[in-house]
Amino acid sequence: MEPVQPDSPTLASIEQIQQREQQWRRVGELLHRLLAQLAKPAETGGAALDATLGELRRIVRQPTDAARIPTLLRALAQAMQNVDPPGSAPAPLPAAATSPVPALDELLLAVLDRLDPDEGSAAEMTALRTAIVGCTDVEALREHGRKLAELVSCQLHRLATDHRAALRLLHQIGSELGDMAEFIEENAAEYSDAAAARVTLDASVLDDVEAIDDCIETASDLAELRTTLRAHLATIRGHLAATQKREHAREDAWRQRVDNLRRRVQKLEQSTRDMETMLVTKGHLLDTDALTGLANRRALDARMATLKAPATGTLCVLMMDIDHFKSINDRLGHGAGDRALRIVAEQLQTTLRPGDFLARYGGEEFLAIVEADLPEALEMAERLRSRLERTRFRSQQEPVQLTLSCGVTAVRTGDTPESVIERADQALYRAKRAGRNRCESL
Repeated sequence: MEPVQPDSPTLASIEQIQQREQQWRRVGELLHRLLAQLAKPAETGGAALDATLGELRRIVRQPTDAARIPTLLRALAQAMQNVDPPGSAPAPLPAAATSPVPALDELLLAVLDRLDPDEGSAAEMTALRTAIVGCTDVEALREHGRKLAELVSCQLHRLATDHRAALRLLHQIGSELGDMAEFIEENAAEYSDAAAARVTLDASVLDDVEAIDDCIETASDLAELRTTLRAHLATIRGHLAATQKREHAREDAWRQRVDNLRRRVQKLEQSTRDMETMLVTKGHLLDTDALTGLANRRALDARMATLKAPATGTLCVLMMDIDHFKSINDRLGHGAGDRALRIVAEQLQTTLRPGDFLARYGGEEFLAIVEADLPEALEMAERLRSRLERTRFRSQQEPVQLTLSCGVTAVRTGDTPESVIERADQALYRAKRAGRNRCESL
């Protein structure tokens, strides 16, 4: 049986859960504070908040994995500082509040995309994302923010539950290790007792043997010698029998302790395996978009963090966006929008190769990482666009055609995840500006 090591996945996961719990608690606090400021009437300080929210728009477009949630925290904290300058009364949002809205909805989406959905919240998160995308009404965004804050609270509750379960396992491990140390100490004591008993037996037998020797030397007749020898041999047999009895009792007690310890360690190992299986399963769920089954933003951020330009220069990023997606939601409802997202995800997954990486970037955007040079990647993007253009489905007795715009860029030496995403986004914007349903490279 293998002991639980200090750097085991279980202990590492406990630390990660604790860090995420602390980070999301801070996100929730700042989000509530931001929402409180949005509820105030307009007076002063709008320009500072406008500038900060504009900067947030750039920040939240960058890849952000769980370890970089503090970047989001700093952005929120900076927004709070601009809203409440030190030593002054809180500065409320301007009444019109039209310019900060584009950055504000991006900020809410950034928080939403980094939440970990479960069975109970996945549908609510999808509906909330759809409602936030394209929303320009500050009051509506404030209501969406309130719902988002509730989801953050649910996330905190789940993390706290996982944390407590992990700590219980850790406590159990500590208890079992203490019992194992006690078992080792008892065995050492038993070994010392057994050694002392053997010394005592040896001395007793030696005394009887010497007495027999003396008897042989001094015995006057055979009958006396026989009687004396029998008496000493009986004493030796008594010593041996007593020692054997003690050893059997000691061995039985040792075997019982070993069996008890083995059962407890086996139970502990099973608990550890169950915990690690749960963490692996949750890790898979945390990396999977609940609606499409593709990798989600969390998994994408982790993949982008390891992205490097290969020596052959054959790695490209495709940023794809469903054209006129908002109109599908507005005309046919969120159910049709969800179905469109699933169909697009299925078509993209079917067309791309097994080794290519495909993720839902957020909303109606998808991102693929492919091993190909720029011309080959552009051809792949065109095949994806062409296949989707031929795809139809019906909703509310109305035919729905789907088209795709795509921006393609190669990963270059010296690139960062942010620079690659920004370049692919610029190429996508170029395709949108040129009329949609087309692919552009940059």
